[in-house]
Amino acid sequence: MVEKLAEELRDEHLMNFQFAWITGQNTLEGTLEVARRMTLEGIADRITCPLLVVHGENDRLLPVEIAQRTIDAAINSPVRKLKIFTAEEGGVEHCQVDDGRIATEYISDWAAEILGGDPRGV
Repeated sequence: MVEKLAEELRDEHLMNFQFAWITGQNTLEGTLEVARRMTLEGIADRITCPLLVVHGENDRLLPVEIAQRTIDAAINSPVRKLKIFTAEEGGVEHCQVDDGRIATEYISDWAAEILGGDPRGV
């Protein structure tokens, strides 16, 4: 994943200044070093609580395979769910930036169900 990101960041038309900014880096090398450490590889099996991973089908930063690998690796989670937002419903971009409301509502409803509440509210 980091190598794909490196290729994209080296292309001046795709330079993701936001990723460099959120990682607190000023250089491509620094940004990539932080990206290499942003992983659940080798530790996802330690997750012992319910796990929800949300992903947009048009996410251009992370491929859906990474989200699926996280779900597959979290073998000790009692409940694992991968929600992929589609173009039909919205929320297809990275972190659902095109429709944050839909992600917030979905996550809130999921948490309410997991905690034994009523997702319709009070």
